Amino acid sequence: MRTIYISPHLDDAVLSAGGLIFDQAKSGLNIEVWTFMCAIPREVSSEKYISRMLEDRTSLKILGAIPVHYCFLDAIDRKDFEGNKLYSTVFGPVNPNDKITPAITHLIKMELKPDDILICPLAVGLHVDHVIIRNACEELDVPLIYLIDFPYIEYLPDALEPAVVGLKKYHVAISPKGLSMWIAAMKEYRSQDLYPTQEITREKITEYWAKTNGIYLWEKI
Repeated sequence: MRTIYISPHLDDAVLSAGGLIFDQAKSGLNIEVWTFMCAIPREVSSEKYISRMLEDRTSLKILGAIPVHYCFLDAIDRKDFEGNKLYSTVFGPVNPNDKITPAITHLIKMELKPDDILICPLAVGLHVDHVIIRNACEELDVPLIYLIDFPYIEYLPDALEPAVVGLKKYHVAISPKGLSMWIAAMKEYRSQDLYPTQEITREKITEYWAKTNGIYLWEKI
């Protein structure tokens, strides 16, 4: 049996639940993180994207999880069939000409095993790639566990309530060791623009954890 975190981008799953991933892996669970928006745009240096994937591998190795990378472009880099950009901002509704949701659903369905457990983002903050990932998972018609999107919840606390309609939450404790490994794993994403400094990133994760000594997950009622 695998516990699979469905992550839009390199760092999303670790940002939101790195401590839980570590504790689960330490307990003997088989943890995989499937990241979908990992393709390299033609106009961007491949070295940058290769570095990001290597950072992700190192980060997940620290946590004891297996990385799986898929080749979909970030929203800001996706274009329609005529070469026009689909998005000028990554926040907001899904463009009806963006056709990747069924492709992601199909890909997950092909790779799933009957006893797999899926954890996907709530899409708090309405980042279009997070919304697409949630929609793609919900099209599978399998049980889902929902994970709150950190740090979006820090900026947009009022966005949580509409994202959890019809869901019930439950608390999952994260050990102090899990917290320290969460922070260590996030430090590996050196090329990412998270907070202005790594120090602030560490502080924000610690503050987030300290509210309940863990995090909340959601599932359907």
